[in-house]
Amino acid sequence: MARAKYKTIPTDLQPLLNSNRLLIISTSNATRQSRATALARNRFICEQADSILFVGVTEHSSLYPLQQEFNPKSTSLSITSTARPTMKSSSLTQRHQ
Repeated sequence: MARAKYKTIPTDLQPLLNSNRLLIISTSNATRQSRATALARNRFICEQADSILFVGVTEHSSLYPLQQEFNPKSTSLSITSTARPTMKSSSLTQRHQ
């Protein structure tokens, strides 16, 4: 989560934390995340992970350099859609009446 550190863990997250299903990692003591602190956090996670799934990362994404750096243990998934929503002519007619 790219948010300021929790001063106290929210009650809805506490059971997940207690059962080792949630891990909160902070690599910075900055109040707000910057591009640099987010990159440091993401790099740390990539270094720790056995495998990484990058979804929808393009050459323009801030994650692209990490995807290239950690390529041997990463998998990419691109989601493309060629279908465009269409309106029925009756919908258009009703709108303009």
